[in-house]
Amino acid sequence: MLLTGVTALLLMNSSRIEQFVGSIVQGPVRWLGDISYSVFLIHYGIAVFASSVVIALGLSSFAEMLAAFLLTWVVSVAAGWVLYWGVERG
Repeated sequence: MLLTGVTALLLMNSSRIEQFVGSIVQGPVRWLGDISYSVFLIHYGIAVFASSVVIALGLSSFAEMLAAFLLTWVVSVAAGWVLYWGVERG
């Protein structure tokens, strides 16, 4: 219930929040929005490959898994950006 109320308040004040946050957040969020479909299309293959690498290397600690997850995320976003520029914008 609290989450619903907070969400409603944020939506009601979205224009004020947008002015407050400004272009610091808008640029990266807009960029992620632009490339999001390309990231969606490519992330699964990268995640499957990363999982097989994690298993092959025998990574099992929390720190190793977190590092693998973050690296997979970065590679997925980068590959999505390349796909976006090569296909959607090209």
